[in-house]
Amino acid sequence: MNVVRWGGAALAAALLVGCAAQPPVPGWRLDLRQAVEQGTLAYLQGHDRVASVHTQRAQQAAAQSAQATALARQALAHCAAQLAALQGQGCAAAAPYLADATVAEQTYAAWLAGWPARPWEGPGRPDAAALPSAARALARAWPAPPAADLARWLGALDDPLTRLVVGGWLWHAVWLDGAAVAVLVDTASGQGWRRPLAAWLAVQQRLAERAGDTATAALAQRRLDWLLHPAVAPASGPSSAGAAPQPVLPAPR
Repeated sequence: MNVVRWGGAALAAALLVGCAAQPPVPGWRLDLRQAVEQGTLAYLQGHDRVASVHTQRAQQAAAQSAQATALARQALAHCAAQLAALQGQGCAAAAPYLADATVAEQTYAAWLAGWPARPWEGPGRPDAAALPSAARALARAWPAPPAADLARWLGALDDPLTRLVVGGWLWHAVWLDGAAVAVLVDTASGQGWRRPLAAWLAVQQRLAERAGDTATAALAQRRLDWLLHPAVAPASGPSSAGAAPQPVLPAPR
């Protein structure tokens, strides 16, 4: 059976797409899965207009079912991608559907909002067992991190998007050191996901400056310049990429 993964929190539209012995999968489910995957990828790559088109497609596909679970998961998928790029916590877009969704969606929404590091005030009672594995490990280990060496723990997460989403959660909840941030920079860089790469490079630069590591800070700034202000002009004509994604960071601590 094929399933769209919660993407370690990431592609949170975990919708069954059927198996060979089952009846054909309804078209709206297939459309939803494809739109969520394509929209998430476009968002991470910084292609805002393309991401917006696919996000609208996903919303429309989910709305065809009028199912709270599908509508909530579509919203949660986008919110998880935003967390990977440090562009906010929580998921207001999922809130209208959570009271009628399952414990899995309610718990994932709570986790995206910072639970158990902060109290959950939404509907339902969060259940760590309903979370994807990496998020579940964090929730069950709280208030202690899951490992003394967060850089090693993050690096052991197989899925790149999972790693970035969990990294974003940890950044808000407990902060991260330079070694852990370097893992996240390398992850985003290796995938060519310029939106989270811009955010994590900016974090890396800030941490290095505070630590007096001028070499690392300077390299992070050069890489940001290469990423956000490419030396080679794009080909003439309309572009689907939109403006270069600017890092949006939490307030300094």
